[in-house]
Amino acid sequence: SIACGLALVFGASRLRRMRSVGAWLIAAAGGGILLLNALWSVLVAVGWLFTPLPFAQCALATVASALAIMSFAPTRRADAARSRLGSSGLDLGL
Repeated sequence: SIACGLALVFGASRLRRMRSVGAWLIAAAGGGILLLNALWSVLVAVGWLFTPLPFAQCALATVASALAIMSFAPTRRADAARSRLGSSGLDLGL
């Protein structure tokens, strides 16, 4: 779970700069967090122990993944524009 959280932080830093790898990383890490917490919730429910934290994390991971999926197209357009600018000799370090 810590590795998924670190992947979310790294993906957010890449997404902030409109890199498409950030969107893919956030979507994958959010999906991983969702699956792990859903499995944990089932295992905890079988043991008759209730905690609301995994359910909240599932909801937040779903929102993060959905927002990352929505940013696929804009980040691809930004990557294409960045490559066009780079091929024309105007590399701004973006």
